[in-house]
Amino acid sequence: MNFSFSYSFKTSTSSELYQILYASPALKGLVLLKDALWDTFDGREFYQNSILMPGQTSLFSTEFEKETRLEYYANEAKEMLTKEFAGREVTYNEIEIFLVENTMLKSTQIITPVLKPLISNSIVKKQNIRSIYA
Repeated sequence: MNFSFSYSFKTSTSSELYQILYASPALKGLVLLKDALWDTFDGREFYQNSILMPGQTSLFSTEFEKETRLEYYANEAKEMLTKEFAGREVTYNEIEIFLVENTMLKSTQIITPVLKPLISNSIVKKQNIRSIYA
């Protein structure tokens, strides 16, 4: 297996119950896993059993929570990328693999919230080099 990702399940007091480790021989397997995690758990880093209080409602909508999570994960990914690949020339494929394995981001959430701000702030330089075999 070349690609892996783990997902935690916790109690209502944040004690870890167990982790599920996903392994795949192809990146496509992790891409599908991330899609499923976002569809099922709204992008949460872990699933937590919660104790529902009767009559208590959420202050924020689930869509607001997903957007906030995405912004947090994107900021985290920017830091990780600049530390991991500082001073190196890398392909988009390498960036995608690194972020899908090490963050909660899906592959479709890499370009706009992570790479475009890094390029516009001149932290990352886009080369537009294509292989002759592509």
